[in-house]
Amino acid sequence: MSMGKALVVAGVALAAYGAGDAGMAPRTAMAQAAEMRSTTIAQAPAARATGSTALADPGAPRPSAGDDAASYRAMAADIGKAAGIEYRYGPGPAAYGTTGNGGLPTWSKRADHGFVSDRQGGKRGCDPAFCGTWQVGTWSNEVGDFASNVGHVAYIPDSPSQRLGVAGLGISSSSNEVFSQRPELMWVYYGGGLDEISALAYRRAGTPIGNPVGVARCEGRPGWCMNSLMVFDNGFIGFAQSNTSTNKASARLAPGKVPTAAAVTNSNEFALISVWDTVNLRGEVAVVALAGLCEGCTPAKPASPASWWGEWQGLYPGLPNLGNTAYMKVLGYVPLPADMKAPTGISVTTGVNRTAYLPAGVPGRESTFDLPLNKAGNRATFRTGGRNFNTYAKGGVAVVVSKSEQKVAFLDLRPLFAYYQSMYFGSDADYSVTTSVGPADSQ
Repeated sequence: MSMGKALVVAGVALAAYGAGDAGMAPRTAMAQAAEMRSTTIAQAPAARATGSTALADPGAPRPSAGDDAASYRAMAADIGKAAGIEYRYGPGPAAYGTTGNGGLPTWSKRADHGFVSDRQGGKRGCDPAFCGTWQVGTWSNEVGDFASNVGHVAYIPDSPSQRLGVAGLGISSSSNEVFSQRPELMWVYYGGGLDEISALAYRRAGTPIGNPVGVARCEGRPGWCMNSLMVFDNGFIGFAQSNTSTNKASARLAPGKVPTAAAVTNSNEFALISVWDTVNLRGEVAVVALAGLCEGCTPAKPASPASWWGEWQGLYPGLPNLGNTAYMKVLGYVPLPADMKAPTGISVTTGVNRTAYLPAGVPGRESTFDLPLNKAGNRATFRTGGRNFNTYAKGGVAVVVSKSEQKVAFLDLRPLFAYYQSMYFGSDADYSVTTSVGPADSQ
């Protein structure tokens, strides 16, 4: 069965910071972050420098004008369908008279060679039909050193009753002295993965998940951050898994909030989701606090006796972690400027170099595992002048775009980061309040 129409991965160049004050409550911090102006692309030199001079086709539907609530809500209802892809990313090649790759330059494809199952004399414990392929190198039957990279893709399924619309793929791998560079289903799932494993578990548990809008994950911790945030058109959000990072966490946006895109900060501190508010007819950004834990750890039992994972030994949503998300909470919604009602994309960065973070599970090196924050002395190491002050992000910038409105908005994340860090790393009383985790507004 074909997967259906694929969602395009849209990148947005970052351009500028706004202004904000530190030391305020989460919702106040988010409101401060929203005190911005949107600007048309034609007026944004930094955006022009990236080549982003036109975000929309002149004939793109414009339910964003606000004077046609029915059109706005109708387009929102199509965000997770083929029409939604065209609205956000433009029409497919056929609309321009292109149906193939004829006349285009191509690069030769390397031949595929199959890995050998242990059932056929090899040493990979795979189903012979789903052992995977390699393209570079000279085969050795000895496994040797090995590594792999995992990714997740979202697509509009031809038959939503049969397919979920999110798949888990092996992106690249090395073993047996050869290298695989072809994205394909991972051999460890014995043919599974076209329906992403965690998403399938959510659905089987009775969770209505809808059609996917997109996937996003933290990109600032190479070797970690394997689990993608999956965002669905009915407001359900949950984390996908890899074969070695299987923690689960999910939440749901408030009724009437339709997500259109998502981004995750560099070390999985927060997820930001662009939203259409179909009740109030306005654009917003949902802010979600994320907490990563060691593999198999849960919010009820966040600690592990083993240090190799190198993760916090407590549940700390909003602090840097390794991306094996075990808890999330929707903090609230930042209203976008009044002339930006239909956001279609979002990107974010904290600007922290990957080498700045405390290492994870490196023998002889201090990690967050060694620094339980219930001890005042450990918290002090993260404050100004402490040895770990430079190991985490102090702010960031998110860029929100609206294709049909030709607008870009910038969100300064410094107030949000500053508030969380002041509470986690401050007094015993502040720490105690902040680590009372739960669904209530006061938690």
